Amino acid sequence: MKRRPIAVLSFVAIATMLGISSQGQEKVDLTKELKSLSGSWTMISREVDGKKATEDDLKGIMRGLTIKRDENGKYTLSRDGKTLFEATSKLDPAGTPKKIDATVQVSAVQTDGDVKKGDVLPGIYEVQGDTLKVCMGKAGGTRPSQFSAVKGSGNSLVVYKRADK
Repeated sequence: MKRRPIAVLSFVAIATMLGISSQGQEKVDLTKELKSLSGSWTMISREVDGKKATEDDLKGIMRGLTIKRDENGKYTLSRDGKTLFEATSKLDPAGTPKKIDATVQVSAVQTDGDVKKGDVLPGIYEVQGDTLKVCMGKAGGTRPSQFSAVKGSGNSLVVYKRADK
């Protein structure tokens, strides 16, 4: 079974939730949305194209990994000070589910999904309290309509818990 490197797994999920789309939204709403996503996060579950990560997988992925989002739309995964993945995002918080487009800026790992700088990943997201759920489609593919990553979909579904309170 082929495993995707951490950078793609996390990025595809959280994939840079911090850009903005102002389609009918007031600036105050977008600022609040960005603030709700900013900070440090810990991955608590992950499924990619029907393959669910075990607890041991998640512990290995998270070992030494830092996942941060800032209020300017940048999402960064790093390990031991080295950036593994970075993306900027454009949010559209209108409607349910909320939409995100993540544009890859840095991908320092080889992936079986061929994710590279400049790729745009369509996705959806939901924030409930200290939990963030992100479902991303393939680069250039169709945006998921629900939080699902069943086999054959090519989707990534990742759930994060806020690490900094």
